[in-house]
Amino acid sequence: MRWNGYYYLTSTDGCDSGWLCVWKSATLTGFGSAEKHDVWQIPSGAPNSAEVWAPEIHQLGGTFYIYYTAGAGAAHRIYVLQADGSDPTGGYHEANTGAAHGQLTEPSGQWAIDP
Repeated sequence: MRWNGYYYLTSTDGCDSGWLCVWKSATLTGFGSAEKHDVWQIPSGAPNSAEVWAPEIHQLGGTFYIYYTAGAGAAHRIYVLQADGSDPTGGYHEANTGAAHGQLTEPSGQWAIDP
């Protein structure tokens, strides 16, 4: 994602153990040496604590969100984190989606692998 003159990338690979991270770089080719920010500690023992995959960062209506999938095996579902403030590298919390842990629900209840 590009915002305010910088590029932002989110991942679980290369993060401190148990964290989801956001990297900030002035260029697309600069992510190898970009600033890394631990933005959300993956909880233990919750439905969104296992196999956290494929995070994506988006800005919607002036707010930053990270969509990701989590769950053990066929229990994988899509979840949403919301930024605590107006900085994409700031902390995040489970978004209020109306479901537990910021889960996005839909009528079929199908397994989800990527947002």
